[in-house]
Amino acid sequence: MTMLIATSWDDGLESDRRLLEILEKYQIRASFALTPQRHQTACVPNDIRDTAAYGWLMPLDGLKLYQPHDVCSHTTNHREQTLLAETQIYEDLYQSKLQLADMFQQEIFGLVWPYGCSNNTTKNVAQRVGYLYGRATANRLSWPWNLEFWDVVPLFWRTELSILLDLARPYVVLAGHTYELRKEADWEYLERFYREASQDSRCCLVTMTELVQTIQGNQQHEPSPRIQF
Repeated sequence: MTMLIATSWDDGLESDRRLLEILEKYQIRASFALTPQRHQTACVPNDIRDTAAYGWLMPLDGLKLYQPHDVCSHTTNHREQTLLAETQIYEDLYQSKLQLADMFQQEIFGLVWPYGCSNNTTKNVAQRVGYLYGRATANRLSWPWNLEFWDVVPLFWRTELSILLDLARPYVVLAGHTYELRKEADWEYLERFYREASQDSRCCLVTMTELVQTIQGNQQHEPSPRIQF
């Protein structure tokens, strides 16, 4: 059994440049969640409360670097969707999808919930807007994902490849932000992960959209409504 491993990164950060170089080196595509209205002509803080901790957003002219990858919506302005009125949710999700599709000339299938927060209303709106799936935040402690596409729960990006392969599952999503790579050892770890995963016949690196489309395609041919592990 070959495990499909999707890696996804949030916010569209200036520090993604180094990650993008690693991905290009090993010919890997990943998923990137972007908030189009937050990017300016110059780098601006990702979070004004602590610029050192949360990094800087990629400037507008740098967004072209994401073109070869799977671009996902992180909404228009990174607002927590569960706190908004339904009309505001619709506008946030619709405008983000529209703007990113125009910017990258690709259909936007994935939605990454800001702060990992969703509920029945946000999920229903996302489906009406035309998204295929919604991803929550990374979980360091357990494996909670039961293939519910509107709460795809990933594992933390620093989960060892050997641990993933020991799970004996056909699918896994990893997620994070490059501001979390605070030491040179973190970058060395990440490059080693991508190098080893790209060369290991037991796994295949894919985007989140590719992974979800594969699962949905498999489910259409399953006698039961959900893949069983």
